[in-house]
Amino acid sequence: MKRISASVGERGKKKFGERGPHKAPTKERITIRLSREGVEQFRESGDGWQTRVDAALREWLKKHSPA
Repeated sequence: MKRISASVGERGKKKFGERGPHKAPTKERITIRLSREGVEQFRESGDGWQTRVDAALREWLKKHSPA
């Protein structure tokens, strides 16, 4: 069994339970109503489906006006 020679705090790193500086959020939490069929298709595609919805929306915005 290895012996830990110094606590994390003694090595100059964060102690357990301490958090570092927070980065600015890169996404915004919203509530949106979408068709059941559309959401089901994205969910069935597996983990990361919300990221794919976001990518599809951004791709659509490249070709269309948001208004």
